[in-house]
Amino acid sequence: MGKPVTESFIARIDARIDERAKRHTDEQIAATTAAAETARLASQIDRTVRDELVGVSELRVKAAGTTIVLAGSAASQAVRKQAEALATSIAPNATIENFILAKR
Repeated sequence: MGKPVTESFIARIDARIDERAKRHTDEQIAATTAAAETARLASQIDRTVRDELVGVSELRVKAAGTTIVLAGSAASQAVRKQAEALATSIAPNATIENFILAKR
């Protein structure tokens, strides 16, 4: 048979469980905070593009994790690129996926 389980062994196991639970909780909080920040940035991008750019219609800006997705129509390729540049300037650390379609 093996050695008997001691209180110090149980205490070490409890400490490891507590450490892993705290790490998991911290990671969940960080992920939730990052998602909330990305959603806030997506909303800011939506307002800024609508207020500052002429030629973007049917604009939809959504946050997905640390990615911000732009969709809609643009009057030209230049306007499409301007929308992406605005998004990048507002959220420089986010991945910007630009699915805005240029009409010409």
